[in-house]
Amino acid sequence: MALMLMRQCPACRVKYAAEHVRVLSASERGSLVSFTCGACKLGVLVVIAPMPFGLMGTGVPTDCSPDEALRFMNAEEVSADDVIEAHTLLKNSKS
Repeated sequence: MALMLMRQCPACRVKYAAEHVRVLSASERGSLVSFTCGACKLGVLVVIAPMPFGLMGTGVPTDCSPDEALRFMNAEEVSADDVIEAHTLLKNSKS
């Protein structure tokens, strides 16, 4: 299985325990998997996608918990209007 390639924490090299690996989503387009180190607590989110000649995985360290990652993953996209509104609120709060 492709997840076996991610055997240890990239920061402290401690092996991942099964209870610290969580599949957050899976479909025919790929999977999102959360790894959390039991020793240093570093989180890594890994996207695994099928390619014509095998699987491709891309990981990124994160300070998000698996539940936070799911919440953000299922949230609505930030629109340009949202950004303008936030900017306006911040600008007006300085006055």
